[in-house]
Amino acid sequence: MTQRLYRPHRGGFAESMAAAVPVYDLRRLADIVGCHVNDISVDFYCYDTRNRWDTHVVKVDGEAVGFTSGSL
Repeated sequence: MTQRLYRPHRGGFAESMAAAVPVYDLRRLADIVGCHVNDISVDFYCYDTRNRWDTHVVKVDGEAVGFTSGSL
């Protein structure tokens, strides 16, 4: 199981990174964002040179709520 980091979509980059937490799977991510696992989608977004992440956007019911450091 590969650990990824999840950072919420909020404020600036530094604030978002300060709130980053480890995630291992969609179930853990659903607990963090407070929704059912079936309501989440995780799709490639971009390579972010600031943190060197293959950034994936996390959406709940189609709305971006954060980002992960890779696919889950």
